[in-house]
Amino acid sequence: MSRANLKDYFQNTLYLLSGRIFFLVSDLIVGLLLARYLGPSDFGLFAYILAIFYVLLSISKTGLD
Repeated sequence: MSRANLKDYFQNTLYLLSGRIFFLVSDLIVGLLLARYLGPSDFGLFAYILAIFYVLLSISKTGLD
């Protein structure tokens, strides 16, 4: 592997990693603001509904991929 290819590899890896980190941080900020806005009981209900949704989504996708 040449030096130019290695440099491109690390630049692409850094680009993808920085994008992933950006979205993780933005999701964390939105989650914190949402929890603060809704309060403990409403946010718990929201999290419960999301959990049920994702369980049902994973069951419905079984065999479709």
